[in-house]
Amino acid sequence: MFIELQERLRRAEAVLRSLYEAKLEADRQAVELKRADAMKAITGTSAIERAIHATSRIVERLKREVGEAGRSLTQQDASRFEAAGELSLLG
Repeated sequence: MFIELQERLRRAEAVLRSLYEAKLEADRQAVELKRADAMKAITGTSAIERAIHATSRIVERLKREVGEAGRSLTQQDASRFEAAGELSLLG
């Protein structure tokens, strides 16, 4: 379960990075095309900003879960994961 949580966290962080990159590109194109984001104009938040916020919350929750799972590992399990480089996300 610990390794599965770490993998989920890695994937969520990759999605978050992609969302930030997409937002930068969308903002650049909006300026270039002189177009406003209709969703942001109406709601105050763009769809991509909402996605970033939701994904950030998922990443934070997964970080907590990885930390909790790491603390509950036995010393023997921890030694095995550390040797394999899997404890790097415990912080």
